[in-house]
Amino acid sequence: MIDTYFNSICVFCYDGTLIKSWKTFEIKPGKFSYLCEITIYQGVIFVNDSRNRRIQAFTRNGRFILKKKM
Repeated sequence: MIDTYFNSICVFCYDGTLIKSWKTFEIKPGKFSYLCEITIYQGVIFVNDSRNRRIQAFTRNGRFILKKKM
């Protein structure tokens, strides 16, 4: 789940227990300015970081993989 107010990504168990979260507010790769969409495909988390005008990809553990400018 993304929280646009706090610029964070939260991962939950099916029972609602919080497993992990990460949040930042910066321009650097792996950081966020305004999250508006999230997609998970084959274990990779893709995040639309709209104010930075890019899509970023992360592992399930939150490790930054790559960014693509929009």
